[in-house]
Amino acid sequence: MNKVCFRKNGEFGEIAVIEGEKLERFYRLKDGFLTGSVFVGKVRKVTKNLGAFVDIGQEKDGLLAGEHGLKSGDLVTVTVTKEPTEEKGCALSENISLPGKFAVINASGKMSFSRKISEKKREEILNAVKPSGKIGFVFRSLCEQTDIDKIAEECGRKEEEYREIIKKAAGITKITKLWQDDARKVAERLSEDGVLTEDFKGIEEEIKKLGQRKITAGGAEIGFDKTEALTAVDVNFHRFAREYKDGETAVFEANRVAIKEIARQIRLRNIGGIIMIDFISMKNKDNIQNLKNILDEELSKDSVMAKSELVESVGMFAVVRKKRFDEI
Repeated sequence: MNKVCFRKNGEFGEIAVIEGEKLERFYRLKDGFLTGSVFVGKVRKVTKNLGAFVDIGQEKDGLLAGEHGLKSGDLVTVTVTKEPTEEKGCALSENISLPGKFAVINASGKMSFSRKISEKKREEILNAVKPSGKIGFVFRSLCEQTDIDKIAEECGRKEEEYREIIKKAAGITKITKLWQDDARKVAERLSEDGVLTEDFKGIEEEIKKLGQRKITAGGAEIGFDKTEALTAVDVNFHRFAREYKDGETAVFEANRVAIKEIARQIRLRNIGGIIMIDFISMKNKDNIQNLKNILDEELSKDSVMAKSELVESVGMFAVVRKKRFDEI
């Protein structure tokens, strides 16, 4: 069972998820974050190339990309999918969803599952949860070890809450916030037993390292460099102090230690988008494939989809991962 630590730190809520004795996930969420919030907004402007700019009561209008058949002055129910920046407002979507501990409810009409849920458990869920109309659910990995009655009970409550929000939205004639998440709610959803602790003892130093460009793992040095287009990760083994019978084996072991830590750091730092991993060059193709297998195994521990590919022409691994603070 995991341990979830939560505390307020200035204007942020900090969440640490510990599995066994190891820090596996960490989130720092600003008070009043908008991602996931549901609004009735008013369309201020529609452009052919970008989409509709919608006033949801924030400093800058949000962007609802694409064609939605809207015109200036229309009211539209939207959810925030990306926080605003200094340059532009938040990103919006008409695909409304609400997160729960065991599942996320939406209007897809489909039942989707975390890849960590077994076929047997999926059948149990499909037999117990039967939403009406176009309601759909995305079931989280936590369902695998949860009693089916608890899952069904939550889904029933979330469906009722979802329908109430949609019903309320239909009768609103002004800009209104209908639902907003907060850091404590996120922490409670991440906790398997629903219990939160403020005890960050033993993980403070590791949390501080998350902001560092370079870290070490078993003597292998790992560097993280973020650009606008991607995150570059570099592995160096000049401090790798272990002894092996030949250089190729030493390089593989350094890469193995580093790649396991890189996958963990990707989760901890919640790195999204394209990640290029420049591992130490190896001649043995079997060793390279074994290293990729290790990377794939470690990425499979992530709660969001992360895929890797070997780019042979440059001798690097390319990882694509969707950044999010909430877990599926």
